[in-house]
Amino acid sequence: MIILEPFRIEHFDRMDLKPQTWASKQDRQMIEAYGASGPSLSLMDDDLVICCGGICCAAWKGFGEVWLVPSIYVDAYPKSVYVQTRKFIQDAIDNMDLYRVQATIKEYDKTSIRWIEKLGFVREGLMLKFGPNQENQFMYARVK
Repeated sequence: MIILEPFRIEHFDRMDLKPQTWASKQDRQMIEAYGASGPSLSLMDDDLVICCGGICCAAWKGFGEVWLVPSIYVDAYPKSVYVQTRKFIQDAIDNMDLYRVQATIKEYDKTSIRWIEKLGFVREGLMLKFGPNQENQFMYARVK
């Protein structure tokens, strides 16, 4: 049975991460900080962690950054992941009075690009050598 639970770092610890996702097990401290910086949830099927994610709200009021860490099981639950993510983002926008929610996507990650655009995000531009791995990433945003 598919359920949502408040994110706990133990969920990330139990995950079998999807290959070539943006996060690795070495990013545990960062993921824990993301989870503490704003609303965050884990999508579960009984004890199986499908994905975890949330919205970091640390920069300033009205602004949030979406994060999602997929497990190897995420592709088996496309509808649940999409529906729950869309609802979560919209609820956060409404309940937290967010005027901007953004996400960065690696330039070559076609699956994540299709997914973020389906969620209503608009590509704003390409950021060269962005992040710790110096990869080109697109900036996407939903603005109120």
